[in-house]
Amino acid sequence: MRPPFQWLVALIVLLMAGVGFWFGITGIMDGSVEYPSKRESLMVLRAANPKIFWSCVIVWLSIGVGMVWLAITNIRELLSRA
Repeated sequence: MRPPFQWLVALIVLLMAGVGFWFGITGIMDGSVEYPSKRESLMVLRAANPKIFWSCVIVWLSIGVGMVWLAITNIRELLSRA
């Protein structure tokens, strides 16, 4: 992959990580988090379903952590070539 394109991919992956962290953190602060599914848009309330709520928060935060790891790996590969 060419370096300018690889920098762009790393930036996009970091933005996706921000989205994962955003959903997780705002879900904790608001007490409701969006269910991470393509098929349905569902808000899970902490008071109504605490186990599902915390599961959704963990999924969103792990998406964020995974995307950060992917971006860092991509950037490290770029810098090692230089």
